[in-house]
Amino acid sequence: MLRFGCAISFCVKCTETFPSLHLLTHAATYLYPSFQGLMSDNDTIRLGLDFQRMLRINHMLYIAARDHVFAINLGTSSEQIIPQQKLTWKTKDVAKCTVRGKNSDECYNYIKVLVPRNDETLFACGTNAFNPTCRNYKMSTLEQEGEEVVGQARCPFESRQSNVGLFAGQKRKVTITFNGFLSKEAFKE
Repeated sequence: MLRFGCAISFCVKCTETFPSLHLLTHAATYLYPSFQGLMSDNDTIRLGLDFQRMLRINHMLYIAARDHVFAINLGTSSEQIIPQQKLTWKTKDVAKCTVRGKNSDECYNYIKVLVPRNDETLFACGTNAFNPTCRNYKMSTLEQEGEEVVGQARCPFESRQSNVGLFAGQKRKVTITFNGFLSKEAFKE
């Protein structure tokens, strides 16, 4: 058993007992379903799936990765994890990205923002080869709704940059992200 003690600012000590932790060996993890992405995609085989975000809404799990968003129905996925829907959103700016001095492996569309806009719409933003863009998608079909919008100050330029995005009310989106080609901090409201 693990025992933890905590000291409160009034110098009162408390001790709490937690149950033992059970660790699984690497071999034991094969007993559980896993999701490897699209093994038919050469980039996934070469670079891995590169998860960026996961979002659970009711019984659906949305997984944002490099060039893709997957929708998995958690109610039906028990033995195997197979996406019910898949959205592919690849960049067309690879040439511009490599001219800017970036490695070609960095010049993909890493989906960094994935938030519900309302009960029927997802708002997604991707790095788009260091030229961030955003789109709205229907949750039920992952079909694009409306036009693509500029993602600067809504989405990081790089896959390794952190960000937080949410909707505060019906139409106001708040994003806190590191922005700019030189990673200068930005706030967008």
